[in-house]
Amino acid sequence: MSHVKFSRKLGMKDKIGFDFMAKSNSHCLYQLGAFYHGYCSKFYLHSSSKIYEANKFYRGGNLALNVTLTNYFLMLLSLIKESGNKNKIVIIGAHLWQIIMLTPILCFSSVQVHLHGQASGLFRRNTLKYYAWKILAYKFDLVVSNPAWDGPNFVRQINNVHLLKYEPRFIDNFSKNKVLIYRAAGFGAKVEKNIFKSLANLGFEIIIPERNDNSLISFEEINKVLNSVEFIFFDSSNGYYFFSPSGRISDAINYSLKILVSSKDYYGIQILKKYNANFLVFE
Repeated sequence: MSHVKFSRKLGMKDKIGFDFMAKSNSHCLYQLGAFYHGYCSKFYLHSSSKIYEANKFYRGGNLALNVTLTNYFLMLLSLIKESGNKNKIVIIGAHLWQIIMLTPILCFSSVQVHLHGQASGLFRRNTLKYYAWKILAYKFDLVVSNPAWDGPNFVRQINNVHLLKYEPRFIDNFSKNKVLIYRAAGFGAKVEKNIFKSLANLGFEIIIPERNDNSLISFEEINKVLNSVEFIFFDSSNGYYFFSPSGRISDAINYSLKILVSSKDYYGIQILKKYNANFLVFE
Protein backbone atom coordinates (compact mmCIF):
# COMPACT_ATOMS: atom_id res chain seq x y z
CA MET A 1 0.00 0.00 0.00
CA SER A 2 1.47 3.36 -1.02
CA HIS A 3 0.52 6.24 1.26
CA VAL A 4 1.56 9.74 0.23
CA LYS A 5 1.33 12.34 3.00
CA PHE A 6 1.10 16.09 2.54
CA SER A 7 1.38 19.02 4.91
CA ARG A 8 -2.35 19.61 5.37
CA LYS A 9 -3.54 18.08 8.64
CA LEU A 10 -6.87 16.34 8.34
CA GLY A 11 -9.44 17.18 11.00
CA MET A 12 -12.94 16.25 11.97
CA LYS A 13 -15.53 16.25 9.25
CA ASP A 14 -13.00 16.03 6.43
CA LYS A 15 -14.34 14.76 3.13
CA ILE A 16 -12.81 11.36 2.48
CA GLY A 17 -13.24 9.95 -1.03
CA PHE A 18 -13.44 6.28 -2.03
CA ASP A 19 -13.72 4.77 -5.50
CA PHE A 20 -14.71 1.09 -5.48
CA MET A 21 -15.40 1.07 -9.20
CA ALA A 22 -12.38 2.53 -10.98
CA LYS A 23 -9.06 1.02 -11.97
CA SER A 24 -6.19 2.30 -14.13
CA ASN A 25 -7.28 5.33 -16.23
CA SER A 26 -10.93 5.07 -15.23
CA HIS A 27 -12.42 8.05 -13.33
CA CYS A 28 -9.00 9.77 -13.02
CA LEU A 29 -10.21 13.06 -14.49
CA TYR A 30 -13.32 12.93 -12.30
CA GLN A 31 -11.18 12.26 -9.23
CA LEU A 32 -8.93 15.24 -10.04
CA GLY A 33 -12.02 17.42 -10.41
CA ALA A 34 -13.51 16.17 -7.15
CA PHE A 35 -10.31 17.15 -5.35
CA TYR A 36 -9.97 20.47 -7.20
CA HIS A 37 -13.56 21.53 -6.49
CA GLY A 38 -13.40 20.53 -2.83
CA TYR A 39 -15.66 17.47 -2.85
CA CYS A 40 -12.81 15.43 -1.31
CA SER A 41 -9.75 16.32 0.78
CA LYS A 42 -8.31 12.80 0.71
CA PHE A 43 -8.71 9.76 -1.55
CA TYR A 44 -8.51 5.99 -1.21
CA LEU A 45 -8.05 4.53 -4.69
CA HIS A 46 -7.14 1.16 -6.22
CA SER A 47 -3.40 0.56 -6.56
CA SER A 48 -3.68 0.42 -10.38
CA SER A 49 -5.00 4.01 -10.53
CA LYS A 50 -3.20 6.39 -12.90
CA ILE A 51 -4.22 9.41 -10.82
CA TYR A 52 -0.63 10.70 -10.49
CA GLU A 53 0.00 10.37 -14.22
CA ALA A 54 -3.26 12.19 -14.95
CA ASN A 55 -2.38 14.91 -12.44
CA LYS A 56 1.04 15.42 -14.01
CA PHE A 57 0.01 15.54 -17.65
CA TYR A 58 -3.66 16.50 -17.98
CA ARG A 59 -3.35 20.27 -18.56
CA GLY A 60 -0.16 20.06 -16.51
CA GLY A 61 -2.04 20.64 -13.29
CA ASN A 62 0.10 19.03 -10.60
CA LEU A 63 -2.46 19.47 -7.82
CA ALA A 64 -1.23 18.68 -4.29
CA LEU A 65 -3.14 15.42 -3.94
CA ASN A 66 -3.59 13.41 -0.74
CA VAL A 67 -4.04 9.85 -1.99
CA THR A 68 -3.72 6.35 -0.58
CA LEU A 69 -3.28 3.66 -3.24
CA THR A 70 -4.40 0.29 -1.95
CA ASN A 71 -6.48 -2.81 -2.70
CA TYR A 72 -10.24 -3.07 -2.28
CA PHE A 73 -10.08 -5.06 0.96
CA LEU A 74 -7.84 -2.51 2.68
CA MET A 75 -9.98 0.22 1.19
CA LEU A 76 -12.98 -1.30 2.94
CA LEU A 77 -11.11 -1.33 6.25
CA SER A 78 -10.18 2.32 5.71
CA LEU A 79 -13.83 3.12 5.03
CA ILE A 80 -14.79 1.58 8.38
CA LYS A 81 -12.03 3.57 10.12
CA GLU A 82 -12.91 6.90 8.46
CA SER A 83 -16.61 6.38 9.19
CA GLY A 84 -15.77 5.84 12.85
CA ASN A 85 -13.77 9.10 12.84
CA LYS A 86 -16.96 11.03 12.01
CA ASN A 87 -15.56 12.19 8.66
CA LYS A 88 -17.85 12.81 5.70
CA ILE A 89 -17.66 9.85 3.31
CA VAL A 90 -17.72 10.62 -0.41
CA ILE A 91 -18.22 7.60 -2.68
CA ILE A 92 -16.76 8.82 -5.98
CA GLY A 93 -17.53 5.53 -7.72
CA ALA A 94 -19.38 2.34 -6.79
CA HIS A 95 -21.90 -0.04 -8.32
CA LEU A 96 -25.39 -0.24 -6.86
CA TRP A 97 -24.75 -3.65 -5.29
CA GLN A 98 -21.61 -2.27 -3.63
CA ILE A 99 -23.54 0.66 -2.14
CA ILE A 100 -26.15 -1.74 -0.78
CA MET A 101 -23.44 -3.95 0.77
CA LEU A 102 -21.75 -0.89 2.31
CA THR A 103 -24.97 0.56 3.76
CA PRO A 104 -24.62 -1.13 7.21
CA ILE A 105 -21.18 0.50 7.53
CA LEU A 106 -22.31 3.89 6.25
CA CYS A 107 -25.74 4.20 7.87
CA PHE A 108 -24.44 6.34 10.77
CA SER A 109 -22.20 8.55 8.63
CA SER A 110 -22.70 11.60 6.46
CA VAL A 111 -22.42 10.14 2.95
CA GLN A 112 -22.43 11.57 -0.56
CA VAL A 113 -22.58 9.20 -3.54
CA HIS A 114 -21.54 10.36 -7.02
CA LEU A 115 -23.37 8.53 -9.81
CA HIS A 116 -21.90 7.73 -13.20
CA GLY A 117 -23.25 5.47 -15.96
CA GLN A 118 -25.29 3.41 -13.49
CA ALA A 119 -27.68 6.39 -13.27
CA SER A 120 -29.18 5.18 -16.56
CA GLY A 121 -31.33 2.76 -14.55
CA LEU A 122 -33.13 5.72 -12.98
CA PHE A 123 -34.76 6.57 -16.29
CA ARG A 124 -36.69 3.32 -16.19
CA ARG A 125 -39.25 3.72 -13.42
CA ASN A 126 -40.96 0.81 -11.68
CA THR A 127 -37.78 -1.25 -11.72
CA LEU A 128 -35.90 -2.74 -8.77
CA LYS A 129 -32.87 -0.51 -9.50
CA TYR A 130 -35.03 2.61 -9.51
CA TYR A 131 -36.61 1.83 -6.15
CA ALA A 132 -33.28 0.73 -4.67
CA TRP A 133 -31.70 4.09 -5.50
CA LYS A 134 -34.80 5.91 -4.27
CA ILE A 135 -34.59 4.16 -0.90
CA LEU A 136 -30.85 4.89 -0.65
CA ALA A 137 -31.61 8.58 -1.34
CA TYR A 138 -33.45 8.80 2.00
CA LYS A 139 -30.13 8.20 3.77
CA PHE A 140 -27.43 9.28 1.30
CA ASP A 141 -26.89 12.44 -0.73
CA LEU A 142 -27.04 11.15 -4.33
CA VAL A 143 -25.47 13.52 -6.84
CA VAL A 144 -24.70 13.52 -10.55
CA SER A 145 -22.26 15.88 -12.25
CA ASN A 146 -24.25 16.60 -15.37
CA PRO A 147 -25.93 19.88 -16.45
CA ALA A 148 -28.06 17.82 -18.85
CA TRP A 149 -29.44 15.59 -16.07
CA ASP A 150 -33.11 14.89 -16.68
CA GLY A 151 -33.72 12.12 -14.17
CA PRO A 152 -35.66 11.92 -10.87
CA ASN A 153 -35.25 14.75 -8.37
CA PHE A 154 -34.02 12.50 -5.57
CA VAL A 155 -30.67 12.70 -7.38
CA ARG A 156 -29.16 16.17 -7.02
CA GLN A 157 -27.47 17.78 -10.01
CA ILE A 158 -24.11 19.41 -9.25
CA ASN A 159 -21.70 21.46 -11.34
CA ASN A 160 -19.46 19.72 -13.85
CA VAL A 161 -16.81 18.08 -11.65
CA HIS A 162 -14.57 17.41 -14.66
CA LEU A 163 -13.94 21.10 -15.33
CA LEU A 164 -10.50 22.23 -14.20
CA LYS A 165 -10.19 26.00 -14.27
CA TYR A 166 -6.56 26.40 -13.27
CA GLU A 167 -4.20 27.79 -15.91
CA PRO A 168 -2.68 25.01 -18.06
CA ARG A 169 1.12 24.73 -18.20
CA PHE A 170 1.42 22.80 -21.46
CA ILE A 171 0.04 24.50 -24.56
CA ASP A 172 1.59 23.41 -27.85
CA ASN A 173 0.88 24.80 -31.29
CA PHE A 174 -2.24 23.05 -32.57
CA SER A 175 -2.92 22.26 -36.22
CA LYS A 176 -6.00 23.80 -37.72
CA ASN A 177 -8.73 21.53 -39.08
CA LYS A 178 -7.58 18.54 -37.06
CA VAL A 179 -10.54 16.87 -35.32
CA LEU A 180 -10.21 14.40 -32.45
CA ILE A 181 -12.57 11.41 -32.41
CA TYR A 182 -12.86 9.11 -29.41
CA ARG A 183 -14.21 5.71 -30.41
CA ALA A 184 -17.04 4.94 -28.00
CA ALA A 185 -18.92 1.74 -27.22
CA GLY A 186 -21.89 1.35 -29.54
CA PHE A 187 -20.28 3.53 -32.21
CA GLY A 188 -21.22 1.35 -35.19
CA ALA A 189 -18.85 0.86 -38.13
CA LYS A 190 -21.45 2.14 -40.62
CA VAL A 191 -22.12 5.29 -38.60
CA GLU A 192 -18.40 5.79 -38.11
CA LYS A 193 -17.70 5.45 -41.83
CA ASN A 194 -20.38 8.03 -42.71
CA ILE A 195 -19.07 10.50 -40.13
CA PHE A 196 -15.49 10.06 -41.32
CA LYS A 197 -16.61 10.67 -44.89
CA SER A 198 -18.61 13.78 -43.98
CA LEU A 199 -15.75 15.29 -42.00
CA ALA A 200 -13.18 14.45 -44.69
CA ASN A 201 -15.37 16.10 -47.35
CA LEU A 202 -15.41 19.23 -45.20
CA GLY A 203 -11.61 19.27 -45.16
CA PHE A 204 -10.99 17.92 -41.66
CA GLU A 205 -8.07 15.67 -40.75
CA ILE A 206 -9.25 12.95 -38.35
CA ILE A 207 -7.15 12.02 -35.32
CA ILE A 208 -8.07 8.85 -33.36
CA PRO A 209 -6.02 8.31 -30.17
CA GLU A 210 -5.60 4.55 -29.96
CA ARG A 211 -2.98 1.84 -30.14
CA ASN A 212 -2.83 -1.10 -32.49
CA ASP A 213 -3.07 -3.55 -29.56
CA ASN A 214 -6.20 -1.75 -28.22
CA SER A 215 -4.43 -0.92 -24.95
CA LEU A 216 -5.20 2.37 -23.19
CA ILE A 217 -3.14 5.36 -24.22
CA SER A 218 -1.33 7.26 -21.49
CA PHE A 219 -2.37 10.64 -20.10
CA GLU A 220 0.84 12.06 -21.55
CA GLU A 221 -0.35 10.95 -25.00
CA ILE A 222 -3.88 12.25 -24.32
CA ASN A 223 -2.47 15.64 -23.32
CA LYS A 224 -0.32 15.76 -26.45
CA VAL A 225 -3.26 14.94 -28.72
CA LEU A 226 -5.61 17.41 -27.04
CA ASN A 227 -2.99 20.14 -27.44
CA SER A 228 -2.52 19.34 -31.14
CA VAL A 229 -6.10 19.54 -32.44
CA GLU A 230 -8.56 22.37 -32.99
CA PHE A 231 -11.80 20.39 -32.88
CA ILE A 232 -13.33 17.46 -31.02
CA PHE A 233 -16.23 15.36 -32.34
CA PHE A 234 -19.17 14.76 -30.01
CA ASP A 235 -21.66 11.92 -30.40
CA SER A 236 -24.52 11.57 -27.93
CA SER A 237 -24.46 7.73 -28.00
CA ASN A 238 -28.27 7.53 -28.00
CA GLY A 239 -28.76 9.93 -25.12
CA TYR A 240 -26.07 8.42 -22.85
CA TYR A 241 -24.91 11.88 -21.76
CA PHE A 242 -28.32 12.81 -20.39
CA PHE A 243 -27.46 10.73 -17.32
CA SER A 244 -23.69 10.27 -17.21
CA PRO A 245 -21.00 12.93 -16.63
CA SER A 246 -19.19 13.76 -19.85
CA GLY A 247 -15.41 13.70 -19.89
CA ARG A 248 -15.56 14.33 -23.63
CA ILE A 249 -17.34 17.68 -23.28
CA SER A 250 -15.02 18.54 -20.40
CA ASP A 251 -11.96 17.79 -22.55
CA ALA A 252 -13.29 20.30 -25.07
CA ILE A 253 -13.84 22.97 -22.42
CA ASN A 254 -10.62 22.28 -20.50
CA TYR A 255 -8.52 22.53 -23.67
CA SER A 256 -10.59 25.27 -25.38
CA LEU A 257 -11.49 23.03 -28.33
CA LYS A 258 -14.33 23.59 -30.75
CA ILE A 259 -17.00 20.86 -30.61
CA LEU A 260 -18.34 19.33 -33.82
CA VAL A 261 -21.73 17.60 -33.79
CA SER A 262 -23.76 16.09 -36.61
CA SER A 263 -26.98 17.87 -37.59
CA LYS A 264 -28.66 14.44 -37.31
CA ASP A 265 -27.62 14.04 -33.68
CA TYR A 266 -30.69 15.55 -32.00
CA TYR A 267 -29.72 14.31 -28.54
CA GLY A 268 -26.18 15.62 -28.93
CA ILE A 269 -27.32 19.13 -29.83
CA GLN A 270 -29.74 19.24 -26.88
CA ILE A 271 -27.06 18.02 -24.46
CA LEU A 272 -24.49 20.55 -25.65
CA LYS A 273 -27.03 23.34 -25.22
CA LYS A 274 -27.66 22.25 -21.62
CA TYR A 275 -23.91 22.28 -21.00
CA ASN A 276 -23.83 25.79 -22.46
CA ALA A 277 -20.98 24.56 -24.65
CA ASN A 278 -19.78 26.20 -27.84
CA PHE A 279 -20.31 23.87 -30.80
CA LEU A 280 -20.57 23.74 -34.57
CA VAL A 281 -23.12 21.65 -36.47
CA PHE A 282 -22.14 19.88 -39.70
CA GLU A 283 -24.25 18.06 -42.30
